Amino acid sequence: MERRGTGGWATGAALRVVAVLALLLGACGSSGSMPTPGSTAPLAVGTVRPDGFESVEVIIRRADGSVCRLCTYLASTPPQWQRGLMYATDLDGRDGMLFRFPDPNANRFFMRDTVMPLTGVWFADDGAFVEAIDMDPCPDDEPNCPLYGPDRLARSVLEVPQGALARLRVGPGARLESIGGPCTGQPLR
Repeated sequence: MERRGTGGWATGAALRVVAVLALLLGACGSSGSMPTPGSTAPLAVGTVRPDGFESVEVIIRRADGSVCRLCTYLASTPPQWQRGLMYATDLDGRDGMLFRFPDPNANRFFMRDTVMPLTGVWFADDGAFVEAIDMDPCPDDEPNCPLYGPDRLARSVLEVPQGALARLRVGPGARLESIGGPCTGQPLR
């Protein structure tokens, strides 16, 4: 993932449609179960999973007061922000990736080296939902990839496959409440 822009970062991510379908059946949906990270299922030829990232539980309180528990990769260092989900074709049961920055800033992402569109969800320093923006892949040979990000400062950015926010019911009025701890695999009620 490459990052550019004043005070911001840009990210790329790659996922296959098969991974998206698996994610859509997972956390915070009506299925009542969450995907389990680290499955031992055989990998398809050419499958690439993010390597070197911690998996953490992310808890978001929706506007209606209900709770959504996610299992995400955590990008919390400059090299991790730089790489993010670049080249990944399989999330291995995680819901996405959370980028956590030390201070609020104008996080701007671009989607070089992706094969699938993502949605970025920006959260303020206090955890308040800032904005969700659909981010489309940018071909490797495109010299001017668009930058995605809100006009307000944010401290955390959650990347999920496009379409997942409707299932997660995360939007205006939501609040990022907790980051950390192992993924439990059980949704909150």
